[in-house]
Amino acid sequence: MSKWLSQLEKQTITPKAFGHLGIKLKYNELLMREKAGEIWLDDPVRTNEELIKGSALFNDILRQLNRIIDQIGRKNCTEEERMNGFNIIPLLGKEVSLDELPSQWK
Repeated sequence: MSKWLSQLEKQTITPKAFGHLGIKLKYNELLMREKAGEIWLDDPVRTNEELIKGSALFNDILRQLNRIIDQIGRKNCTEEERMNGFNIIPLLGKEVSLDELPSQWK
């Protein structure tokens, strides 16, 4: 199993633990996995078996992303946020850009 497939099956953020912020963090995590999945699925070296399993996992990620957007409300987030993730998060009462976060949090 490739690294992408094994990472795809892991879920590291529990939205309930962080409330609304957790939902946005989970969305960003899923969005990164979705973007990595696009690249992985487009790689011409993939076997049919890998593509079938990868496509199923990829579709699950898309469903999760859509559920989160429905939960947040499409009117409560911009197209930019839906396409590229939430750029600013409150951290310990301070607005912090994702560029300022430690690399393991990105």
